[in-house]
Amino acid sequence: TFINATGISGDDGYVKALSGGSSPATVTYGNLAIGRGTDSKFNRAILSFDTSAIPDNATITKAYVTVTYASGSGSPWASSNSLVIDVKNGTFGAATMETSDWAAAATADAVASLASFTSGTKQSSDFSASGLSAINKTGKTQLKLRFLNNQTSTAYIFIKEGASATLHVEYQ
Repeated sequence: TFINATGISGDDGYVKALSGGSSPATVTYGNLAIGRGTDSKFNRAILSFDTSAIPDNATITKAYVTVTYASGSGSPWASSNSLVIDVKNGTFGAATMETSDWAAAATADAVASLASFTSGTKQSSDFSASGLSAINKTGKTQLKLRFLNNQTSTAYIFIKEGASATLHVEYQ
């Protein structure tokens, strides 16, 4: 059995900060940035999904996310950089974007990754065991998409928010 939870556009957004996390700011318009922007801040996207349709007694066996490319600049995957996905059982703070989301702890870090892409829709790798156990069966699950290493110059992608992002969860 499976669910395909689409993103909740009112809760999606991105937060940007300097390399150490200082001077954070939130952005909540249609496309979500990931990587280093022209302002030299590092962007992390937050996607929200309602996963309460998963039965409380279910065992989650597989999960992955699909995202849709909107635009980009440079090569944020250069130097073998990885775009990773962190999972929060519930929300990183409030359900809507907050500046504290940039550094907020996830329930499970780097549970999956997204390979380089420059168009269309891309599917992540399957979530690790810690990622599967971090999916909330009674409410919202949030994902933070970020690059493992900070880019040395402007290099980012924009992905589409809301229904253009889907969390696919299989369970038994």
